[in-house]
Amino acid sequence: MATIWELTGAHRGKVTALREWPQYIVTGGSDNYCRVWHRRTRELLSQFSVHRKPVTDIIIDNEEKHLFHSGSGDKFVVTYDMKQNKSTVQHSTPNSNITGLCQRKDCEREVLSCGTDGRILFWDIDVAEPVGCFHESSCKFLCIKVSPDGRYIACGSEEGFLYVFDL
Repeated sequence: MATIWELTGAHRGKVTALREWPQYIVTGGSDNYCRVWHRRTRELLSQFSVHRKPVTDIIIDNEEKHLFHSGSGDKFVVTYDMKQNKSTVQHSTPNSNITGLCQRKDCEREVLSCGTDGRILFWDIDVAEPVGCFHESSCKFLCIKVSPDGRYIACGSEEGFLYVFDL
């Protein structure tokens, strides 16, 4: 496999999260930044310094293609609007670092976060507090994904377990 292109110094430190749109690539780093790059020109289009700890995950909104969401070890889930070139919503949890993000395909397209406290939190952009929660107290969740049909949530844990929840 041949490298198509590389970008030296995309972040100070590690690139910890990456997602792509047809025209853009969004990265998160251990330097706490989210950056948006043009795919063809490799130009840095925007950078956001909202998080106070490394970015752990990024997702592109599944309906509003100009929005993306990031999670971090600082316990924040942040929504960014590329049309306005700014962060628009910040949700925080007092309980745990955010380790993974995904988005529902139904039910107002809520963003879901998982964390090391065993909680899966459901976030609505219009509401400050989580609108739902699953809790497995003995787990430390590291990643989360909604099934293609939107019925199930799968989570991987630090302990090596896979959990599947029926919504």
